[in-house]
Amino acid sequence: MSERARSTWLAMLGVAVATAVAGFIAGNRWPLQAVGDLFRSSDAATSESPWTPYVTTDLPRYENLAIASGDSLFLLGGFIALDAEGNALATDRVEILNLRTGEFERRSPLPMPLTHGGGARVRDSIWVVGGFVGDHPGPTTDEVWVYSIVDDSWSAGPSLPVDRGGGQLVALGDTLHFFGGYLPDRNTGSTDHWRLVIGDSAWTPSADFPLPRGHFTQLRLDSGFLAIGGNIGHDPLPVDVPAVHWFDPSEATWVAGPELPFAISHTEPATAPYEGGAVMVGGRSRPTGRENLDDVLFLDSELGRWVHLGRLSVPFLGGTAGIFADTLVTGMGAETGNDPRNAQLWKRPLRNRWLRLDDLPHGIDGVGAAARNGTLYAVGNGTGRTLAYSIASGRWAPDEAVDTRPWAGGAAAVESWDGRIAVVGGRLGSAGQFQIFEPEAGEWRVGPTLPEPLAHVATAQVGGRLYALGGLADGTAVSSVYSIAPGEPAWTSHTPLPGPRSHAAAGSDGRRVFVFGGRDEAGAVTDDVQVYDPIEQRWTTTASGDWETMPEPRAEQGRAVFLDGEFWLIGGESDSGATRAVDLFNPETMTWRVGPELESPRAGGAPVLDGDRILLVGGRADSWEPTAKLDYIWPKR
Repeated sequence: MSERARSTWLAMLGVAVATAVAGFIAGNRWPLQAVGDLFRSSDAATSESPWTPYVTTDLPRYENLAIASGDSLFLLGGFIALDAEGNALATDRVEILNLRTGEFERRSPLPMPLTHGGGARVRDSIWVVGGFVGDHPGPTTDEVWVYSIVDDSWSAGPSLPVDRGGGQLVALGDTLHFFGGYLPDRNTGSTDHWRLVIGDSAWTPSADFPLPRGHFTQLRLDSGFLAIGGNIGHDPLPVDVPAVHWFDPSEATWVAGPELPFAISHTEPATAPYEGGAVMVGGRSRPTGRENLDDVLFLDSELGRWVHLGRLSVPFLGGTAGIFADTLVTGMGAETGNDPRNAQLWKRPLRNRWLRLDDLPHGIDGVGAAARNGTLYAVGNGTGRTLAYSIASGRWAPDEAVDTRPWAGGAAAVESWDGRIAVVGGRLGSAGQFQIFEPEAGEWRVGPTLPEPLAHVATAQVGGRLYALGGLADGTAVSSVYSIAPGEPAWTSHTPLPGPRSHAAAGSDGRRVFVFGGRDEAGAVTDDVQVYDPIEQRWTTTASGDWETMPEPRAEQGRAVFLDGEFWLIGGESDSGATRAVDLFNPETMTWRVGPELESPRAGGAPVLDGDRILLVGGRADSWEPTAKLDYIWPKR
């Protein structure tokens, strides 16, 4: 963040805090609406929404318990309205939401109106532990209640050693863990962590919770569990945190987990386990000035990171979320401040559809882009800057966040290479240049110049070598092939392409280099596939081999992304203009199949592989106007 931006943010924060303190002194409440209005996010994606209104509830609520049971959610308690003084009113309602049908089924109510309790399912029972009893500001409780799903009845369980509200409950087999939350003063965080073997009569101490807090989210992960985010303190001035901790029951120890991209609390009922991690929806982030979040995040436990999956139709905190058949259902919660008026739930697909992320700061085409260490870097025609996007937070950095490149032309190829961002060729002064960005140092340096002044060059990597294939030299498509390895002082020349190409898409299956389509020396769009074997230093093509040509001639597809044994050829330009088509090529069978179409035609964009997702950065449609769109698809075979 620049000094100017930081100063502006601090000034705004000062106003917000002053407003909050004044409101607290006057009415002993944090003026949530004032803070929310001051920091309302203005940079959410503006595309056609992927969200479909699904079902409405007759009892809007937030901060309820939401406990998954197959394709259903048990919804227990929560706040349902505000009284004349602005205090939240609690409910004892219990119901089941069938995620597949959108139907609600009432069940026996809780023994008392309750919020801020911990809940978990164990076989045919649901355990509810601790919490705040009744309307705000209700007292903490040590009570434990067990609901029989079969009998639709409640019975008392072993009480906690002391009263506690705002903690979380996790079931590991027949052992329950309750940890964190607030003391009876409703503000002091607790380090207490207790365990109960079902059938025993009393809870026993376990390893202390490392950062005492409440309103955090729990998630079972592998053999242990996570505590995600939350806030330190509760009444009157809580502080949201980005901390994540993982408990290993085999060692009875807590360790730090993958920190959130920003401080988040109030996502307890709006976090749904998915693909070995979890999808987390909405919440609150006061340190970033946002009272009601519209973020959808995914915890990728395999890669140990957070990924932004786009934005909600409306922001909310304390909402509800569940997942069935790769479909996310979410809603309710408080859309403004802490007022739970949102009765709507929406649904949207998580996989196999192109979805929108936050727009780029500028529309660009002739895009080159690559991802490194959680940041997406993009260059293109339309701006001389290098744009940077946080894959975790879902936000673009200010233009000045990345130093200016020595040569700022577009139509360059960009690769994540040898721990760096490599920019190959480009238009105007950058033709034939090789520019290297060091992300850790935040600095550019100039590498060995290409032997020709190339733009619209295709690139691929094999065995650590970066290949530059074809391109335009002085306005004419060439067949040149060059490569370079880290530390080498110059590019090496290789057997040229069988046919000159510019604006082609290239990629590697780890052994060979594939060049798809592009424009020939006459500017015509082609449909052939040219394959290079670096060991044999030999090219084969659709003319000399026995595999199929592309489904149609195409150029300006940016890159051929290799994922799960197939190359993805995305959008591009055919003889009839920009296309929505997506085609997948299997290099083992040398055959094609149709992939999920783009939402709108796109050429000149840059596909980027990020984990098991594909991002599509910028480009243009038939209007020739550069677009600021950033889309992604999360494929599932």
